Amino acid sequence: AAITWFHRGRVIASYSPPSVESALHTTRIGSGLIETRYTIPCVNRKTIGEYTCQASSPCGEVISSNAAVALSNAIQGKTCNITSAAAPTIAVTTVSRLELVGTPVQFMCRANGVPKPKVTWQRITDDDDVEELDPESNM
Repeated sequence: AAITWFHRGRVIASYSPPSVESALHTTRIGSGLIETRYTIPCVNRKTIGEYTCQASSPCGEVISSNAAVALSNAIQGKTCNITSAAAPTIAVTTVSRLELVGTPVQFMCRANGVPKPKVTWQRITDDDDVEELDPESNM
């Protein structure tokens, strides 16, 4: 799959899919693993906002995952201090597989940094409303 990262709707990084020859050694028919990371070097007013990771393949529909980066009240207005903080890293790992409509699916997102980032999940309802999800619940 081709991977594209967006920040506030604008492309910030793009990675081409591996060639067929290299993909054959690492995948099985019907399943595959895609892992991508984007590191935010310094969280400030310019880098806060929604980040989207999008995987696309000519064999199926586009899969995307969003993460919102915000400044807490404690650090607003401060400049980045490389010695006391670690840049936030968002890692999205998704197993590629076919699912029947109405069956459960699982999305994983890992965010690291100092201070530790808070991960929230949202979904778009059938009415096109955005609904915040409880990370502890099974929908």
